[in-house]
Amino acid sequence: MILCICNRGNVRSVTLANMLKDLYGFQDVWAVGTQTLSMQCAQYLHNYVGFMVAVGDIDENSVFEALRGSYYCYRIDIGPDRWMMPGHPDLVDTLLKYTPALIDAIGLPVNMVNYASPLHYQEAHRYAFERVANEVLGT
Repeated sequence: MILCICNRGNVRSVTLANMLKDLYGFQDVWAVGTQTLSMQCAQYLHNYVGFMVAVGDIDENSVFEALRGSYYCYRIDIGPDRWMMPGHPDLVDTLLKYTPALIDAIGLPVNMVNYASPLHYQEAHRYAFERVANEVLGT
């Protein structure tokens, strides 16, 4: 299992987890937050995590320490959450800059076939974001 972790588990880690699933074909990717995950859940997940990705500036509290084990922990330093929405086009753009090195560290899944290209994924998210913004804001 790949565990993407940020502070709240709502925006940065969720976006990266979705990108790993949608773009690269990973099946078992979870997103959690150090501030919202209970210690019991962290101890349970510790048994199943094979690779952890810390996204942004996360609180390295006791939950984070419980999750961090003998498996590999990769950091993507994109700072605090300034996007406030999972799948935000600017966040996707930012994460796409880091994914090649991350994929090199993880390795591609065996079942990697016919997934969307990063450019297509990026354009789809930008279109969806603009459409929602137009509907909500009336612009």
